[in-house]
Parts: sequence; C-alpha cells; structure tokens
Amino acid sequence: MAIRFTSLTEQEWKNYLEEYNYNGPVKEFHHPDPAELVKEYLRRDAKGDFLRTDPWYITAKLHPIGSGWDQAYLISGYKTDYLHVDSAHASYEVSYDLIAWIRFNLDGPYLTFRPEKKMVRFELENTSWGWRIDRPAQPSHILPKVIIHRLSDEDQKELKLYLEQEQLTHLLE
Repeated sequence: MAIRFTSLTEQEWKNYLEEYNYNGPVKEFHHPDPAELVKEYLRRDAKGDFLRTDPWYITAKLHPIGSGWDQAYLISGYKTDYLHVDSAHASYEVSYDLIAWIRFNLDGPYLTFRPEKKMVRFELENTSWGWRIDRPAQPSHILPKVIIHRLSDEDQKELKLYLEQEQLTHLLE
C-alpha cells in the first residue's frame, strides 16, 4: 500500500500563503493553456522530475505541498484524451501503459511486474495565477531509462527481458 502524506485544503493553502506573505512561483502567473500544462506535467513525470523536489511542480499543482509517496509506476507510455474545457475547469483522461510497480525502501527501488492499462482523470482549475492541476494526487509514472541503473541486478535483468519480449528496448535509450 502506498503512503500519501496529507496535503493542505485549498483554504489552508491560501491561509498559508497569506500568513507567510509568500510571493513565489505559486502566486506568479503560469500555465495559460490547460492542454499544454497536462502535456508538460506528463512529460516531466515520465522523465522522473517528480521523484525529487521540483520547482516546476509547485507551479503546476493546485495543492503542491505535502504529497509524498513510497512507490511509483514504471510505464512504457501514455496517451491523453481531451474531455472538457471551459473558462474555469478542464478535464483530461490519461491512459497509462503500466509495466510494474516500483516500491522504494532502504535498500533502494524494487519492481513488481504487473503490466496493465490504467486510466486516470486529470481535473484542472483556472485560477487567478493560471491553470493548476487539482486532481489526481498520485505517485510518479516514470519510463524505464529513469530508474534502470538504480535497480538490483535481478530487477535489471527482468526488466530488460520484459522490454525485449515486448519489443520496447528503445525505452532504455
């Protein structure tokens, strides 16, 4: 089971920003186009940017403080479908091609292979600072080349074998 640390509610977040007179990237205008925001979020997530603190992430999420995960997903790709956009809200459905779950512990990451399709709905809100992703709150979805060298020798062999069988070795480049 993944552990997710509680994030602040929208009102708690606004109170925090006001209390500390925060003028960082969240209060600056970013992301005028919701489709481009989702596209860039998925690109950055797939290359592993959100496995560590990332300043861009703070500008992309409506509630950027307090999320953390002890797992991620290994993917071979994703596809985005437009659902709805109006002046205040936008929805996109993302279809991920999962390869495995990645669990992180003191010995490093390890894989549990479970190839499947996963559908996730992204909900965005248009704020006075631009579009922000409200939902989902989820672990990272990363490509194999991001993590292969951090895996055990056994997991590396299994992953390479799987990618060869599925003709996906280009994902290691």
